[in-house]
Amino acid sequence: MGSERGSSYLEVLGYGGSRVGVIVAAAELGLCHASNVGSYQALRTGGATTARMMVPCPWAREAAVLYRGEDIGVSLTLNCEHSVYRWGPITPSPSLLDGDGGMPREVDDLWDHADPEEVGRECRAQLERAVHWGVGVTHLGCHRQAMVMRPELFSILVELASEFRLPLSLPAAEAERIAGFAFRQVAEDAGLVFPDHCVEVTGSDQFEAALFDLRPGITELVL
Repeated sequence: MGSERGSSYLEVLGYGGSRVGVIVAAAELGLCHASNVGSYQALRTGGATTARMMVPCPWAREAAVLYRGEDIGVSLTLNCEHSVYRWGPITPSPSLLDGDGGMPREVDDLWDHADPEEVGRECRAQLERAVHWGVGVTHLGCHRQAMVMRPELFSILVELASEFRLPLSLPAAEAERIAGFAFRQVAEDAGLVFPDHCVEVTGSDQFEAALFDLRPGITELVL
């Protein structure tokens, strides 16, 4: 999918703008072995339509080895929220490390200390590593929306998506009030495509409820 945006994502894909489309995304591919098994099972049996790989995680290499041409994006990762299970940046990036050698646990800590130049270098390296591993990267997102909620980091995400001609996964428009800027408009002005709606789902009841509440356009259900 290129980055040329029409009046709606559905129209870019060749459908009428009033149609309803659904993307079911398995998040956190590469996080651990179980995440890899579950994500690929969902992709190969029809439970999910796409997944996103967290390249710095210890099991990302296995996720790449298991890849068989599925729809896989990259979730640019700048945080490690787990207290014992840790991972760090894949580039020399001191501002992306906390006191015990992993990425910051909290998004606020990342925002307080991250050097945008190091963030740009790290994110490019994550995307290029997935490509080097042979993954046909189909779209771009970010872990915990850490890059979306700050303009200086979001500009890096937009730059990479534009350069590699990748659609974006973005949170719902309501999140713009928290971010304090219209990130979806910024992405649209850059010519990028992204789903019209986004719903994060953590259980089967929420998943079913989301399916009964679909609106015109493309909705991404993030599992």
